[in-house]
Amino acid sequence: MKYYKISEDKRIHNRVVFRDFKTNETAEFHTEDADTVNDSTVLYTEENENCVYPEIIEAPLFMVSDELSKVLLMYQPSIILKTVVFFDKVKNTQKRYKLPLLERVECLYEGELTPEQEKAALLDFPKKKYFLHKDKIKHKKIFKIKGIPEMDVIVSMDVAESLIRRGVYGVRFQEVTLI
Repeated sequence: MKYYKISEDKRIHNRVVFRDFKTNETAEFHTEDADTVNDSTVLYTEENENCVYPEIIEAPLFMVSDELSKVLLMYQPSIILKTVVFFDKVKNTQKRYKLPLLERVECLYEGELTPEQEKAALLDFPKKKYFLHKDKIKHKKIFKIKGIPEMDVIVSMDVAESLIRRGVYGVRFQEVTLI
């Protein structure tokens, strides 16, 4: 099984802007935070006439569109999703997104690579930051990696293919190397 890092496509211009968050700093929540995160939250936006809402928004929180969250639930029914309503006071518009509280999996590969593995990984993915231990993933469908400062969200190939078939907008997939 292949796995992919799923992220917001940074090439999108005119992405929705959040009124109270002027930096790209992000907050992170996981399954263990479920009791401390509100079931529903409002984030105020500042829309212009060509404002774009990608299916994934990474800052200030990793959020997915309502439509994308339905696909995630198909593959992982136990996923915890909190509602985030984007509200523009001037235009009086709102959009619903979901904040997925994902499990962090301890799956970083910390051993040495064989010369063949290293050569293959560098040829295919010269900018790789890490490798994942396939035996520790245990066929999980959607998760975050425990032990790295980035908030990378990883999905299995079947989840990625399902999202692509549905024509998700503003989403990038980057294959991760399994050892």
